[in-house]
Amino acid sequence: MDKQEFIETHPEYGYNGTIDEIYQNEFINHYPSDRIYLDHAGTTLYSQSQLDAHFHQLRTSTLNNPHSEQEDSKSLLLIQECMELILSIFETSGRY
Repeated sequence: MDKQEFIETHPEYGYNGTIDEIYQNEFINHYPSDRIYLDHAGTTLYSQSQLDAHFHQLRTSTLNNPHSEQEDSKSLLLIQECMELILSIFETSGRY
C-alpha cells in the first residue's frame, strides 16, 4: 500500500496533512527524505524553527559562564527561567 492509498483508507492519519506540512517546513532541509528517524527516545530531531530561535539568541546575546556569579548574567537568567519552566510543568518546586 502506498502513502496515498493509506491516506485514502485512513483519512484521520496525519491530522489532515498537518504532519506532512510540519515536516516539509521544519525538517526537510536537514534530513534526507529517503530516511526515517525512529530513535526519539535518546534524542529527537531539531526543527528549523528551533535552529532559528537558537541562532537568533546566539547572534543577539553575550552569554557568559553561569558560574562566574555576575548578577546580570544572561546565561544564569536563562538557566533560572528554564528551571522555573520545568518545575511549573511538573507542578513542583525547587525544594528537595
